[in-house]
Amino acid sequence: GEVPVDKHEIAPGVPRSIFVPMRDEGPLSSPPRKPPFSMIRVGKPDFTGHWLCSDVSGDMDALMMALQVPWARRTAARCIQYGKGIAIRNIMHNGNDLVVDCL
Repeated sequence: GEVPVDKHEIAPGVPRSIFVPMRDEGPLSSPPRKPPFSMIRVGKPDFTGHWLCSDVSGDMDALMMALQVPWARRTAARCIQYGKGIAIRNIMHNGNDLVVDCL
């Protein structure tokens, strides 16, 4: 099935085929659910899973300028709201080790 996405969050020209179905998640507009108790071991959370960027805060253009990102890339990022509703990360979390893959 297709990932439920607010149509206003999709940038023109971005194909729907880039969206990856999330594991039995409800609509993206629904509030986040509390993790099951089994995900938390001795007070340490487990961030393993697929994560969708649901919001961006702060001055992203200033950050990207500080990182010396070229104007064209900064402008492209702004056009897609810096990945809000689009950017997906796959995180593997084991103890103090995190592996983050961009999907």
